[in-house]
Amino acid sequence: AFVANALRNCGYNTYTAIADIIDNAIEPEVGSTEVRVIPEYEGTGAKATITALNIIDNGCGMNMSTLHEAMALGSDTGKNATDNLGLYGAGLKTASFSMGTTLEVYTSQNTSTEVNFACFSIANAIKNGGKIDIEYEQYRFEQIPLQIQERLDAGHGTVVRISNVDRLASSNYKTFVGTAIKQLSICFNKYLSADSEIKMFVGNDRVPFVDAAKENQFAELWESSEDVDDKGNPNVIVIDGHHIRYRVWYSPKVTDDDNRTTVEKIVSHDGANYLERQERNQGFYIYRQNRLVGKALTF
Repeated sequence: AFVANALRNCGYNTYTAIADIIDNAIEPEVGSTEVRVIPEYEGTGAKATITALNIIDNGCGMNMSTLHEAMALGSDTGKNATDNLGLYGAGLKTASFSMGTTLEVYTSQNTSTEVNFACFSIANAIKNGGKIDIEYEQYRFEQIPLQIQERLDAGHGTVVRISNVDRLASSNYKTFVGTAIKQLSICFNKYLSADSEIKMFVGNDRVPFVDAAKENQFAELWESSEDVDDKGNPNVIVIDGHHIRYRVWYSPKVTDDDNRTTVEKIVSHDGANYLERQERNQGFYIYRQNRLVGKALTF
């Protein structure tokens, strides 16, 4: 329990934690075409407060053996950094516990046969003198809670439910949904493009495709022909056999209709001028396996 409690403090924020759980759902072998983040809440309107989070996919689901692997604090996933998003078998637990103290997983490869269930509760472990006791059960579909039945309506898939949420960036339903949509649209933008089969939703709202580099409407794409790979593709650097593609966007000063610099939007620093509202977004955006893993970084 003390190890699990320590993992709550490993540096996640709410939205990177959700993204790490979604990573499992969009692995190629899982085959998901739809991922939903469904908050449970109490109250109405502006006072609606989140009490639990559900992250749902319509992928192939897990058998009981795979579920045991998924719930272990660390496991040999058989994945590699080149082809997969997950690697160490710890993301589901650490991400979930960074938001709440109870993790439940309902998963099925075919709901007409059975639904596999696991529950890992830090709170219960502490009450039991520090002993981790993960609960596993196998249910018929009609035995699981009605709300989970509705979320497994594809006939197969996985529901990750995090309850006793005490560390959300915002427990206000409206604020959470708005921020989650924005963060996931940037993080998974290459999975949400027009030619992708994957759809994502937060609550009832679809997560749109957003080009992370074009958050600033004035940005201009800079093309370079100096770096090419062995096939002549531009903007590629080859390092130790790895082909790294890049794009460079330039953010010019903003001018008004009279071609005068809008000075109030420009700030000076170290002898250079910056667009104030853009400064926080400039830097390196790093993608691995088409998933944004670093935003506006400086080296």
